[in-house]
Amino acid sequence: MHLAYRELLPNSTRNRNAQNQYAPYKERPEISYNLDLEQECSKRADHPGLLRSLAMENIEKADKEAIQIYTDGSLVENGSSGSGVLILKDSMEIKRRIKNPKNLSVFRSELTAILQALKLVEKNETKT
Repeated sequence: MHLAYRELLPNSTRNRNAQNQYAPYKERPEISYNLDLEQECSKRADHPGLLRSLAMENIEKADKEAIQIYTDGSLVENGSSGSGVLILKDSMEIKRRIKNPKNLSVFRSELTAILQALKLVEKNETKT
């Protein structure tokens, strides 16, 4: 996240002090994440159906009242890359697919997806 913040956000956004957005006496929003699956698996060795099933188990366990943000970045052998965002809040669903410049790394594609998700939340597109 720090690299996405430092490398991808424009200076005007980056220079805002996030700490000053919330007064110390006010409750801050809770941010949590879960990167653990119920069992060990390998993206290269295990069947995509198993990976999808394990991910869906985590999604089903997530707090339904929270804004849920899912991101992904990918690169294929021909050098094409893309990023994707899924944001869930109550009955609302926002999906974004981004075609990235050719030969963008997987890491950069992942960061692009995270940045897009943060921008959507910042624009309040997730409020119902």
